Amino acid sequence: MAEFIVTFGQKYRNEPHPKVKYADPDGYLLILSPDYKTAREAAFRELGEHFSTMYEKEEKYTQYFPKGALHTISTYHL
Repeated sequence: MAEFIVTFGQKYRNEPHPKVKYADPDGYLLILSPDYKTAREAAFRELGEHFSTMYEKEEKYTQYFPKGALHTISTYHL
């Protein structure tokens, strides 16, 4: 099982996210998925086009998001 993080960008510090209430530039969406392609499809289902970047979860990325995972979704039940 791989873990991917989806970031929101600074835009959602000052304006509401059009799809989800938990969006915050100081945190990320955690996606549990077997591969990048499936995780990216899940990100688009959850957020539409309204996110910044998706990375495979690594400390070098997560250290910049002090609120950590704001929400978790898994593609294993799909």
